[in-house]
Amino acid sequence: MSEKAHGNPTHFDSAEAFTQTVHRFWRVVCYRKRILIISLIISCLIGTAYFIRAKRVYRASAGMLIMHANMKDSFETSQAYGSQQAALMQTYQEVIESPRVLDTVAAKLPEEDLIDLKNVPKEKWGQALKNKVQASASQSSNIIRLSYDSLDPVVSVNVVNQIAETFLEFLDDTRKAAAGDIHRVLTDERIKIAKQLSQKQQELFKAQSLFGELSATPTREITNPIIKRAIFFTDELNQVQRQRIELQAILQAIQATIQRGGNLQQLLLTVSETLGKDLVLQAFGFGPDSGRMRANLEQELLTQKAEWESLQKLYGTAHPKMIAAAEKIARLQGHLQNYDQNQMARLGGKNQNQFAPALVDMVQQKLQELLQQEATLQEHFQQCQAAAIEQSGRLAQLKALEHEVNRLRDLSDVLVKQIASLDLQQSGQEVFAKVIENPFINRQPVSPKLAHCAFFSLLSGLIVGCLLIYLVDSLDDRFRSIEDLQQRLGYSVLSMVRHLPVEGEGIEGLQIHANPHSVESEAFRTLRTALDLSDESLKRLVVTSPEPGDGKTTIIANLSACYAQTGKKTLIIDADLRRPGLTKQMFMAEETGLSNVLKSEDEIATSLKKHARPTGIPNLDILACGPRPINPSELLASTRFSELIEYASELYDMVLIDCSPILVTSDTALVGKVVDGAIVVVQPEKSRRQAIIQGLDSLDMMKAPILGLVVNRVNTENSAYGYGYGYGYGYGYGYGYGHEEDHPDTDESYQTADAVGEGEAPYESEILPQTRGSEIRRVA
Repeated sequence: MSEKAHGNPTHFDSAEAFTQTVHRFWRVVCYRKRILIISLIISCLIGTAYFIRAKRVYRASAGMLIMHANMKDSFETSQAYGSQQAALMQTYQEVIESPRVLDTVAAKLPEEDLIDLKNVPKEKWGQALKNKVQASASQSSNIIRLSYDSLDPVVSVNVVNQIAETFLEFLDDTRKAAAGDIHRVLTDERIKIAKQLSQKQQELFKAQSLFGELSATPTREITNPIIKRAIFFTDELNQVQRQRIELQAILQAIQATIQRGGNLQQLLLTVSETLGKDLVLQAFGFGPDSGRMRANLEQELLTQKAEWESLQKLYGTAHPKMIAAAEKIARLQGHLQNYDQNQMARLGGKNQNQFAPALVDMVQQKLQELLQQEATLQEHFQQCQAAAIEQSGRLAQLKALEHEVNRLRDLSDVLVKQIASLDLQQSGQEVFAKVIENPFINRQPVSPKLAHCAFFSLLSGLIVGCLLIYLVDSLDDRFRSIEDLQQRLGYSVLSMVRHLPVEGEGIEGLQIHANPHSVESEAFRTLRTALDLSDESLKRLVVTSPEPGDGKTTIIANLSACYAQTGKKTLIIDADLRRPGLTKQMFMAEETGLSNVLKSEDEIATSLKKHARPTGIPNLDILACGPRPINPSELLASTRFSELIEYASELYDMVLIDCSPILVTSDTALVGKVVDGAIVVVQPEKSRRQAIIQGLDSLDMMKAPILGLVVNRVNTENSAYGYGYGYGYGYGYGYGYGHEEDHPDTDESYQTADAVGEGEAPYESEILPQTRGSEIRRVA
């Protein structure tokens, strides 16, 4: 009969509480769906207006393939290649979005392509372009996706093309600038060496003309140790000077690249070839193990080459052993090459700001060592040369000039080769960049999109509508109809009782007894029929209400008389031990009753027969309240009360219990544990929604089996428009409960308390704080 489930052990769980709150709010939304519909319509109209009036934004995209010369042979070592690729692609993305590139793009764009920058100061054009440009690259490819958003689809294509072109020019200029710096240094050094070579050649020619007889035997072996030392120091000095010149050129190129803000990664290979890969890697924190690993690879390669030469003497080149040995040598060479490339890739992946100072310091330190070594060798060379001249005379002088000329010639040849290599490098490419996907004119705007506008319009309308429903529902604390009451409370209405025309007390004041054939009496028969048609066997019922003055006593008195009229032996118990309205109505204020039974030590059967009284209606007996106790809750929670109800249900066909209001005491929850069901009487014209909801929730939390609702004092004239206003919470109930001095168990105090009936002058109210404290919680 009830629409709510009871006895669920997870009732107090937060998940279930949240579900109940959502379900309750859903019922509120269904009831006030007009607000939600209006909110959705307004939101959709606003969204439509925005979609019509919003400026269209068009996007053009291009794809650029970028490959590095040092990376194109590194695919065998996927892990090292992946880390190097990610670092380089991130660098290129930042270069595309850098102010230098975008400022250049803005300066090159024609006036008709500047429609997106009309209201932007010229000095901020680069930043405005950056906000519209997107450059992204996936970690698994070498393709950078470049896009630009514009108010004109043609302009978006033109800007993307200009950005790609400017980026390619920037890469080319950077590469040529790095190679050009080294080229200038080497060219200046070559000119200087050429002058020295010319001078020494003239001296040699002059010496040969003076000492022609000594140069007639140039192939004669030199046995003088001083001359040999001079020759040795000449060769060593030549090698050191060559290394020093190369390092000076590299240092100047590095410093020029740092000042220009260029990329130092292209100079790492040159530095590593000059200083040694192992030394460079150890200087940047890769540890001595890297050098040892490379030395092991070189040693193993030498061993395999020696083995291959030994096998070559025994077998031909097509022999399986020769083929296997050659493959092993090739594999070792590949490992050694990949090892160098991986180490340099790791070095190249470091932050340039971190390794640039260290790179300069390392080159300067090596250059300083070479300068010191050159000075020492020069000093020894001059000493040996002077000694040779003194000892060997003209021949030593001639040989020294010849070696000096040869040294300068060799050094000049080295510089010429390096300059030629740089020329080839400038004409080639270290970074391969190409547009592989050209942008096209897209007439379909990327903003605003109809699907997005529709989605956000519906979402905003839904949110605003729900907020308005919540606000209206919080301010409107009443029930507008029976359907509203059932929908919000979640319980069935068992019967609706009009204002009863019969007035008076005793059995003559019962509508079902005084006028059994009236429309008002039919409401009680409807209630009885609804209870009889229940799937459960209902013999013990408790009737209560959320607040005082709802008419629960009138309902239970007429319902019990209705059951008695059907021939069922019925007992009605006044368990409202604090304010016994039923006892007063039946003129039994002086009679003993329930409190006597619960305090008595006699048998339940004996005590019940002693204190139960007939009402004057056949088959209907009443157990009055009796003297009001000071501990009503303790008596109703006692085992004796449970035994009383159990015995009464065996003796009578129906046992109906009148209990105190829910929001005033916890007596109803105590009684609800020993009955088959509870009937809640509500009076919508008097009680507010939050009070009724709170009362039902209190019973629900105490696991009391609520059968349904009885709507009392229905205003038929105003039923089409709701129940009206004007009653509020002005009905007080009781006095300071639980204090013996306030409730003396005397007839005088009982008479005074009964002087006020339901609906008359109120006692001091105790329900206001309880009711108002939960209004916000239950509205949602």
